Amino acid sequence: QYDGGEWLGVFRQTPHWEWVLVLAINKEELFAYQRNYLTLTLPLAGLLFFLVFVVSQRISRHFSVEISRMIQCLKEVENGDLEAKIEGISSDDLGLVQLGINNTIKAVAQRERALADARDTLEQKVLDRTKKLTAEVEERKQAQKALDQFKTTLDLTMDCVFMFDPTTLQFFYVNQGALDQVGYSFHELT
Repeated sequence: QYDGGEWLGVFRQTPHWEWVLVLAINKEELFAYQRNYLTLTLPLAGLLFFLVFVVSQRISRHFSVEISRMIQCLKEVENGDLEAKIEGISSDDLGLVQLGINNTIKAVAQRERALADARDTLEQKVLDRTKKLTAEVEERKQAQKALDQFKTTLDLTMDCVFMFDPTTLQFFYVNQGALDQVGYSFHELT
């Protein structure tokens, strides 16, 4: 205590001159810098905290909006809309993701169209081949009917008709009149 206030001090005696050096400072003066620092620093820290909070809110809102737009677009694609795309691509890293989603949707749509074209072409080929096979089956039925009528006519004649393969000399047809006259069955003759 000195001169009505608190003082802090140090002293030291010099070895050569035997002087005593005393350094003293008023306590209020010593801590004035600290008080000034605190009165300046606390509002600045509060302002900085507020600015960081506001900027982080804006950034998170931006990301939230962009992600919501991406999710909405993906839901449209999931529901079968391959023409959906994310409009207004942002210029940050999310923009790269959005561009990737748009390119993927476009590629899937192109593949879907190619598959639809291939399916339509294949269905047309199947229809054409079915018509062709139906016509061939009908022709064979007509030929078989004509052959059956011819065989029936030959079987009703009393003359002997023997048909055989000239290479193997095996009978492939013997009419009923021939079987009756020779007394053998068709299996016995072949």
